[in-house]
Amino acid sequence: MASDDAPRYEPPDAFAAPRYTGVKTFARCPLAEGPDGVDVAVLGIPFDTGTTNRPGTRFGPEAVRSASMMLRPYNAEQETQVFGRLSVADLGDVEITPGNAERTVAQIAERLEPIVRTGTRTLCLGGDHTIGDLVFSSGVVLQAQAAALQGGARQNPEPFSGRPGGHAQNPDSLRRFRQAELLVL
Repeated sequence: MASDDAPRYEPPDAFAAPRYTGVKTFARCPLAEGPDGVDVAVLGIPFDTGTTNRPGTRFGPEAVRSASMMLRPYNAEQETQVFGRLSVADLGDVEITPGNAERTVAQIAERLEPIVRTGTRTLCLGGDHTIGDLVFSSGVVLQAQAAALQGGARQNPEPFSGRPGGHAQNPDSLRRFRQAELLVL
């Protein structure tokens, strides 16, 4: 289905290539270098320095991408083409510095700033639960629409360490996102 008003970026036809082939991107959307022609940019942040006991959440963005390969472009329940109006592309991962949350905040801001400056909505796929705080601390999301996707089995009620980006800061970052009207629950 080619038309002038069709999104520039959308998943390929599953009849043309099986879903398990190709580079793993979010929902099999194309990998793009930048936000030109993109309505929603997916960006991985493979960071797990805030984890004290079970590192490995740095593999979260890759796992979400792998799990999303079976998403279909049509949602029968809502009777809608999921990618029918929005151009969605995967922009890869932010280059992070393991063990250095302060440097990683700067790297997140450096990568997010040119994306959100164009008005592109951003979905960040995170590693550990400090990602929300790091994205918020970058200051970039204050001027744009952004979302941070993170999963966890529990919420930690208080910081474990005093260092920036340390373990268990997510309850405060979620509150800050909510107050800035960047998170709707």
